[in-house]
Amino acid sequence: MKKGIHRYGIGTVVKINGVDNLLMISGYLKKKSKDEEKIWDYCAFVFPSGLRDKNECILFDHDMIEDVYAFGYQDKESFVIMRKIDEEAEKLLSDENK
Repeated sequence: MKKGIHRYGIGTVVKINGVDNLLMISGYLKKKSKDEEKIWDYCAFVFPSGLRDKNECILFDHDMIEDVYAFGYQDKESFVIMRKIDEEAEKLLSDENK
């Protein structure tokens, strides 16, 4: 998880390092399991096939993004939510550094 990044919106289609398929962002600030310490910036699934299984979510960090193919949906409400996600990310990062 990175501090001070501009997060892409839900539905943004990206290409990341080491993955052949395009991915569509579906969530933020996820862990692989409850026991894992690492919090990833994004959760995504393969595009265009979509989510076929709840275990198919691919987790990655912002700096792994090679290219953006399409920007996701953005409106007034999404900007409010993104500010809240940024605030939560700041809290999580400060907790990690304690």
